[in-house]
Amino acid sequence: MIRIPDFITPEIVEEAKRRVIKKKNIELVNLVKLEEIEWGDCVQILHIGPYSAEEKSIAKMRDLIEREGLKMISHHHEIYLSDPRRVPESKLKTILRWRVGRAR
Repeated sequence: MIRIPDFITPEIVEEAKRRVIKKKNIELVNLVKLEEIEWGDCVQILHIGPYSAEEKSIAKMRDLIEREGLKMISHHHEIYLSDPRRVPESKLKTILRWRVGRAR
């Protein structure tokens, strides 16, 4: 669920997957797919730090949503950009995204 440039085609994705399998032998890359998702309006933040501290970032999102007169639609999504096995907890990066709509 990461936005990619318009010039990325399914063929480019398949070639990248082949290269990862050949170089790193990571078969799980076959689960990667290029898909367009229509989300509509959303609020998101890049959280840097431990997962246990995400509540501060979520509170910032809630404040913005309330200030802008929006309402939350469904639960927030978390997109993990860092590998916690390789990155210090203080430098973990996570995109927190919440779908929103206009409050009535």
